[in-house]
Amino acid sequence: AIQQGDHLLVRPGETFPCDGRVVKGESAAIESLLTGESEPVVKHPGDQVIAGSLNHHSPLTIEVTAVGGQTQLS
Repeated sequence: AIQQGDHLLVRPGETFPCDGRVVKGESAAIESLLTGESEPVVKHPGDQVIAGSLNHHSPLTIEVTAVGGQTQLS
C-alpha cells in the first residue's frame, strides 16, 4: 500500500497512482483528464503531479503527498 512520504518511480506511459511532488527527473504529464489542457505540462523537481495523470516521456521519482480520497482527482 502506498503511504504519504513514500518515494515512487513512475515510468513513461504510466499513470501517477497518487498526488506527489517530483524529487528526481524531468518529464511532462498529460493532465487533460483533470484539467482539459491538451498539451503535456513540463515537470521538474519540486513540481506537483496529480493522481490519474499520465507520465509522458521520462521516468520521475515522486514523493507521495496524497492517496485515495485525499487526492485532487477525488
